[in-house]
Amino acid sequence: MSDFINIKKALNIKKRKISSENLWGWLLIALPVFGTSFFVFLPLLMTIFASFTSWSAMVPLFDAKIIGLNNYIKFFNDEHIWETLYNTVFYMIGIPISLILSLLLAICMNRPIKFSSGFRVIFYIPVVASIVSITLLFSRLFDINGVVNRILGVFGISEIEWNNGPAWLKKVTIIIMLVWKGLGGTILLFIAGLQGVNKNYYEAAKLDGAGDVAIFFRITLPQLFPVVFYVIITQFIGGAQIFTEPALFYPNAGYDVMPLVLYLYGQQFAYKAGYSAAIGIMLGIMVFVVTALQFYISKKRNEK
Repeated sequence: MSDFINIKKALNIKKRKISSENLWGWLLIALPVFGTSFFVFLPLLMTIFASFTSWSAMVPLFDAKIIGLNNYIKFFNDEHIWETLYNTVFYMIGIPISLILSLLLAICMNRPIKFSSGFRVIFYIPVVASIVSITLLFSRLFDINGVVNRILGVFGISEIEWNNGPAWLKKVTIIIMLVWKGLGGTILLFIAGLQGVNKNYYEAAKLDGAGDVAIFFRITLPQLFPVVFYVIITQFIGGAQIFTEPALFYPNAGYDVMPLVLYLYGQQFAYKAGYSAAIGIMLGIMVFVVTALQFYISKKRNEK
């Protein structure tokens, strides 16, 4: 009988302990859940609602007139949408360039050479630097009398009007800046991935007589696929939302340089907040579809 009472007491203590742990668990996750709900899901629902209205941002949202799918119909018929969307995709040319350069530099820095840690720090500094200061720096570098033109002049190349030239040249300068700024973070990711590759694979390949090129494409690159996949996904999502760099670099630029998010921003301040919300929803859908497709391709590859 006493054993039964002891067991019962032990179970009651355990229940109280579990209840106490559950309470603390709920308290700890309450703030993130509230923050996510209030600052993510609620604005998303309001944006979806706004996209079906003629809201001008000058009146309360729920007083705006509901116009159905008119904003979405306008989206597909707006020539500036396709022009700015093309610009956004054009800026993404920097993603494969950054990927290749980062991988090559990571391979070099992963070798046991002097000052390799110093090089990593130097390349990472632009990642944590202010985007405003970097944009101002590059706008001076690519000025008509800037450092870039002076260096080109040493090789007999005439001055290039980077800031006042054709649209494609302006976009190239922004791509150069984006690649330069993002190299450091991607390099560190690749270095971490390279250090995680099993060295036994390299030794076995060398015993089989494989060369450096074969080892890279048959061993190193497949082992780095998770890192490559992560970099592509994150840079694609970031590239689809590019805004600050073109806005600061060419504040008075036209639609031939403007990315889609900057056009969205302009519609908001042109008192077309409902249409701006519809653009944001469509951009989110496009990013989701492309990202889901990338995950599907990655899954099929892993199943092989």
